[in-house]
Amino acid sequence: MTYKDRLKVAKDLKKEGKEDWTVLVDAMDDRTQKAWGNLPNMGYLINPHGRIAQKWSWVSSSTGKARKNGDEDTRDVYTLLKEAGDLTPYSVADDPQLPLYDTRDGEWIKYGDETVTFTPAGENKVKRGAETIELKAPELPDKRAKPKTETLKVGELKLPCIVVVQDSVETWYSSWLPGDGVAKVVQDGKVVREVTDAGFEKGKSCLVEYDPEPKK
Repeated sequence: MTYKDRLKVAKDLKKEGKEDWTVLVDAMDDRTQKAWGNLPNMGYLINPHGRIAQKWSWVSSSTGKARKNGDEDTRDVYTLLKEAGDLTPYSVADDPQLPLYDTRDGEWIKYGDETVTFTPAGENKVKRGAETIELKAPELPDKRAKPKTETLKVGELKLPCIVVVQDSVETWYSSWLPGDGVAKVVQDGKVVREVTDAGFEKGKSCLVEYDPEPKK
């Protein structure tokens, strides 16, 4: 199966009554499938907190109710969604520190001539350049925020962004970026910072178009 075939399967899944779902497509080396169990048609339902709410050893895009391979205790996805209530995920609009929780050593974002690095700095602490940020437990609202979304073009890549406005400052966050995920900052209508490159490892950019079938 080519990568285009996999994308078609994902699109077909969304058409079968799952338009609001985010469907992830594995890489051609099946790294996610191997890491998560290596079953042929397995599926996972992830809740807004990033936890596994339910897993299936076999899923069907047409009904979501298939019970195979001895999964007698499997509950259909419609029941789970109904019981879960609001599945809208938390975003940086709810908690600006959200992107920092999984910081790894050596992440970096470049803004023109300025490069900002990120690294863990102890329990519940992250270093952003020379600044140490204490990660506080978020006071999340009862209702999910409805932030404005925009697309920021960096070279040939289009970054999906969430725009948060506070006072006269407009901050663009992208989940594709490492660190705090800040892609752009606009103050009083003037752009004061805009991402030009970024990476999760030193010297290796993550802002390059993904080639699913590179030439050998």
